[in-house]
Amino acid sequence: LTEGDGVEVLFRGRLVLGVVTKLKATTSIKTKIELVQRVVVKNAVTQHQLALSWQVAEYYGVAWGTVLEFCLPVRPGPRSPLPLVNIEVVIKKRTAVKPMVIVFEQASQRMAVVKQLVGQVIKRKQQALILVPEVSCLNDWLKFELGEKIIFYNAQLKKTKQRQIWQAVKNGTAGVVVGTRAALFLPYQNLGGVIVDLAENENY
Repeated sequence: LTEGDGVEVLFRGRLVLGVVTKLKATTSIKTKIELVQRVVVKNAVTQHQLALSWQVAEYYGVAWGTVLEFCLPVRPGPRSPLPLVNIEVVIKKRTAVKPMVIVFEQASQRMAVVKQLVGQVIKRKQQALILVPEVSCLNDWLKFELGEKIIFYNAQLKKTKQRQIWQAVKNGTAGVVVGTRAALFLPYQNLGGVIVDLAENENY
């Protein structure tokens, strides 16, 4: 059992899906603690996702578990379990890059700059995320060509499609993801750049 594992725990007489957030040898809790029944998905949530979900929960004053549900949106069923992935991703050391705000006068300029920035990320063999404020904005990127397969993600997709994308991002085969805010909670293995399209939109 490791931090980030997706597990089943008996809660009020039924099995519920949970995430291991921390491991301790002992506890000060005196009430009865239900034991983990089984590990559903090994390394379902990354350390970066755990940190991000905690910060979001603290900022908005909601339960940590509520935010963690976005990190594992699809519960693997018995007929279509998520295959376990055991890959080692080498993240190159690099200096921190400060966020940039770029204002475009024309849409063609916007696409050209984004293509250049995403190209740099791909060249480093890392994953890139392009965030859009709403589902309708995904259409702007349908004809976006990078020489790399682009995956589109939003919370309105069917569960089977969400599961496929979740797994592709987790095993590193998804190089470029274009999606709404829900795409923030995918299990990126080597995220090298995030572009917030139309950052002035209030939906963010």
